[in-house]
Amino acid sequence: MLNVLKNDKTSLAFEVIGSYTHEDMETVEFLFEQKIKMGAKKINILIKIDKLSLDKKSMQLLLKEAVYAFKNRKRFRNIALVGNSQVKRVMFKLDKMVFKDQSKTMIEKYFDVKHMNKAWLFLKSPKEKLISAGVKCFLKFGYYDTTINKIAKRAGLTKGGFYHHFTSKKSIFVACVINMLQSWEELLKQVDEDSKDSYHFLQNCFGMANNLEGQLLLMEGTNFDSVVVNYQQILNLGILTSKRIKNATIRIKESFYSTMKKRLEQGQIDGQIRKDFLVDDILVLLFSAMKGMPSVALLSEKKEFGAEVKKSFLAFWQLIKVLD
Repeated sequence: MLNVLKNDKTSLAFEVIGSYTHEDMETVEFLFEQKIKMGAKKINILIKIDKLSLDKKSMQLLLKEAVYAFKNRKRFRNIALVGNSQVKRVMFKLDKMVFKDQSKTMIEKYFDVKHMNKAWLFLKSPKEKLISAGVKCFLKFGYYDTTINKIAKRAGLTKGGFYHHFTSKKSIFVACVINMLQSWEELLKQVDEDSKDSYHFLQNCFGMANNLEGQLLLMEGTNFDSVVVNYQQILNLGILTSKRIKNATIRIKESFYSTMKKRLEQGQIDGQIRKDFLVDDILVLLFSAMKGMPSVALLSEKKEFGAEVKKSFLAFWQLIKVLD
């Protein structure tokens, strides 16, 4: 069932509840084309999918909708996709399958259902658009080859519009890196909520490494290896050159340790994790493994990255699990 949340001059917002039907698809396309006929040059789209019945028919219709969006990609300005972790994974796969490296004219961003207010803000906030564009530019070009002009152009703003919100490349760089760090913190919270026991929690923690691919490759023509390298470069540069980034990194690291330590201790109580290992020692191993995933990504084919992540998790789990 489709619920229209917003339909104004430049924006369309929908909520999909349950299954996605052929009538829903026709409604979306009718409203979109109606806006084009009324003279709208660029349209903002928000799609909220909280609980979706992912049956074969719904998947086929969603794929058709993605193909329709691809054909009309020059008509989109910003697309906000709101959903739980499962829905976001499905939507990302559809995007990657259909759009590949063709999303030059629009900015797309994923939001958790709990951050609906941020999704609305994304549709209308020039500052949010600049940060989203900045993240993609820094990841694509690296810090030194990213310019204010590139960021402003990607955000669909003028250079004057940029300076209305940020004073320099350094100031938006700090905002972008903190935004990335906060995204990882939010992702860990979601992983903690979605995991029923320690095994699934750790499995999902390793799966977060796929976010390196999932969140960072929604940009045109970007080489996977360069994204991984630039990702490490800007995080390290941020820690070395910005007290705000360094403090944010320390705070988020402490949050990670706290969440993971509780899960590991519970795993020992539940009889899943060996008690002859100190939890702090397991934490060191876990962080070392997760920090090493970008290097694994560089050494493996992009299509095999998910398989490498899975193998790494299984090896880690075999080491710390209670022996049969």
